[in-house]
Amino acid sequence: MNRRVLVLAEPEGDGVTEVSHELLAAAFRLAGDGGPVSAVLPTPDASASMAAAETLGGAEVLLVEGPAHDGRTGEETAAAVRAAVEVTAADLVLLPHTATGWDAAPLLAARLETAVLTGVSSLQWSEDGLTAERQAFQGKFVHEVGTKRLPAVATVERGAFPARPAGSAAQVRTLASPLSLERRRSRLLEIRDAASEGVDLAASDVVVSAGRGMGGPEHLHLVEELASALGGAVGASRAVTDAGWLPHDRQIGSSGVTVAPKLYVACGISGAIQHLVGMRGSRFVVAVNKDPDAPIFGAADVGVVADVKDILPALTRALTGADG
Repeated sequence: MNRRVLVLAEPEGDGVTEVSHELLAAAFRLAGDGGPVSAVLPTPDASASMAAAETLGGAEVLLVEGPAHDGRTGEETAAAVRAAVEVTAADLVLLPHTATGWDAAPLLAARLETAVLTGVSSLQWSEDGLTAERQAFQGKFVHEVGTKRLPAVATVERGAFPARPAGSAAQVRTLASPLSLERRRSRLLEIRDAASEGVDLAASDVVVSAGRGMGGPEHLHLVEELASALGGAVGASRAVTDAGWLPHDRQIGSSGVTVAPKLYVACGISGAIQHLVGMRGSRFVVAVNKDPDAPIFGAADVGVVADVKDILPALTRALTGADG
C-alpha cells in the first residue's frame, strides 16, 4: 500500500541541509513503490529559495512563502508544514531531530490532533499503523513506539538513513503562507555563536573523545594526555558536556560537532546513535569500553574491552616512551 509522505527541508547556503536529504531517503522508502513524496520549504521569498528547492531530487517541493517566515521559529515552521499537509493529504510528516524539528513537531502534532514520535532511528508501517525505534540511556535500550493515528509526525535522528543524492525536483509549487506578520506570536531576535576555546575539532586529523565511562572530570587528564601524545584534539560525548566536565563546543554528535578525522579514539563512550552520527566519517576508529555489548564496538575498527583508566595511561606511555 502506497503512503503519502511529507518532509521538512531546511535551507543551507544555496541548497538544503544534509539531514534534509536523509529525510527524503526515508520518505521514498516509507512511501512504497510509486508513493508520492513531497518536501516543504518555508521561505520569505520563493524566488530566492528556488535553487535550494531544485536539489530535492525526485520530490514535489512546496515553497510556503510569506514575510512571517524569516526566522524559522517553531511557530513559523509548524504553520508552513501544516499548510503543506492540507495540500498533500500526507499520511506521515518527517522532521529533522534538530532544534528546528524539536521546536515545531509538538506544535504541529497538536494542531493536527495526532501523535508525535521523537528522536526515532527507524520507521516502518505495520498493520497497526506506524512503528518506530528510538534509543535511550546512551544507546543501552531501544524503545519501540508507534501510533495508529494519521497523519503521524516524527522527528528523525541525523544519520539514521543514508542521504538521497541531490538532484532535480519532480515539481516545484509555491503556496501562500497562512501565517501573517500580524498573527505571528514569536520571532527570531538573534543567533549567538557559542564561545569557543579555539579548538577546531572538525579540522583535526586525530580526535580522542571522553564519555561517561571516564567516571568523572578528575580522570579527563588521561584523555588529554593521550590526545597530546597523538597530536590530536579532545572531544566528548553529550553526557560529558551536559555534566559540565567539558565545554559544549567539545561535544561530538547530532547536536554537536561532526568530525571526520583519520583516527578517532572513543574512551568510555557507549555509542548512542546521536554520537555515532557525529563521528561516522572517521577513517579508523578505536573504542575502549568495559561493556562488551556497548554499541560503539559496532562502529569500531579496533575494540578494547577494558577499563579506560587502565588502558589510556598504557597507550600514552607506549606513544611517548615514558617509563611507567
